[in-house]
Amino acid sequence: MHEPAPACKPSLASAPVPVIVRATVKPFENIGNLLYAKPWSGVLRFCAFTVLAVVIWKLQSKAIQDAIVWIAFLVALWRAKTGIQVWKNAAGRAVSVVFLYMAATIPFGAYPGLALNDLAGMSDDFAAVFAISILFNNHRRVESALFYSASAFTFILGYDLIRMAYHLRGELFRKAHFFEPFILNHSNVAAMVAGAGACIMAYFAWKWRGNRSRLIFALVGLGIDLAYLVIVQSRGPQMAFAGAVVLTGLFFLRDWRRKVIWAVAAGLLGAIGFFSLNPRFQDNNMRGMTGRDKVWMHTWHLAKERPLMGYGYGKDTFHKVFHDKATNPPDSQFDFKHGHQYWLFNFFQHGWIGLALIASAWLLVFLRLWRRMARAGADIAERMLPAAVFFVLVFIHLYGLGDWPDNLAQLMLWWLIPVALVITRDERAGV
Repeated sequence: MHEPAPACKPSLASAPVPVIVRATVKPFENIGNLLYAKPWSGVLRFCAFTVLAVVIWKLQSKAIQDAIVWIAFLVALWRAKTGIQVWKNAAGRAVSVVFLYMAATIPFGAYPGLALNDLAGMSDDFAAVFAISILFNNHRRVESALFYSASAFTFILGYDLIRMAYHLRGELFRKAHFFEPFILNHSNVAAMVAGAGACIMAYFAWKWRGNRSRLIFALVGLGIDLAYLVIVQSRGPQMAFAGAVVLTGLFFLRDWRRKVIWAVAAGLLGAIGFFSLNPRFQDNNMRGMTGRDKVWMHTWHLAKERPLMGYGYGKDTFHKVFHDKATNPPDSQFDFKHGHQYWLFNFFQHGWIGLALIASAWLLVFLRLWRRMARAGADIAERMLPAAVFFVLVFIHLYGLGDWPDNLAQLMLWWLIPVALVITRDERAGV
């Protein structure tokens, strides 16, 4: 009798795709498990995840950030079978349609090559949207992601305040807005991050009101973020923040009398506070919104020439079309790279069809958050997390009425979509 041939151990190259994915992500899962073992708990875990959040938010377009995002995407892909339900609702499907529309209409744009290049450049951000929905698929994980992000924001902005105070000294309030190099792409972007961080820290201050050490940390973070928002003197973020406070309170409070009192009080305090603390509201550039009136008018005229499907995705396409001498661009000291208004720029890129799809998707996301708050009834604890996410999304959208939420503001806008879908999901109904 012949001895049976020993079974050959399959090589990684011949393994099915799921096995390859598992082999790729398993070491990183083990590293994550170590952080929850007893020797690594508490302070070390906080430091590790905060540093990770700093890398993700600060080191945009760097290899290390790309590696983290794509590893997260592979892990999410491995777990997608059990986590994809987050998207199986009207809002999730509407958002998916928007992403598909953006990709499908590239060949019909004015410059398909530029649009494709821009969209490909954002592929890691789209991958992160998917990964967030799968990996942070419950309230506890969402809270962790928000907390470590807000902690990263606070440390980055706290460092920037120290840096600016050292260099500017007595002229901090007068020159902080224009001080370069910017810590986060631009002072407006940093101010938007400060506003979002302040909201998240306020949420955790409320959540940890019974834990003295954690409460102090959250309140200090809240103070740093608000101080940055005031000192950097970015008018758009300040007005958007005040408006978000008013609108979130109106949706959060249940009694109409409290709604009226809240709206009046918050509106007055916001107006008095920001307008008195920010002299930039009084300068001559306010008349033309720092040249935005010119870009708005020209973008509107251009968009009307391709109203159905627009010119195509991306700032490169916009820049080429807008500054083409054949379109008679307006004279300005600024080199406009986008439409400086969320809805107008989307109309330019995607036409009425795309604009309608985007508006529908956002309406459904906001409705889910509002319904989640309404279902909680008098249970404030159940309403606080959706209210915090609602606030940041309103904050960014209000800012988008006067500017294009670019860079980290755009990332927050996209990445909060899966967060909103997760925290509004009815576990019992599965939607």
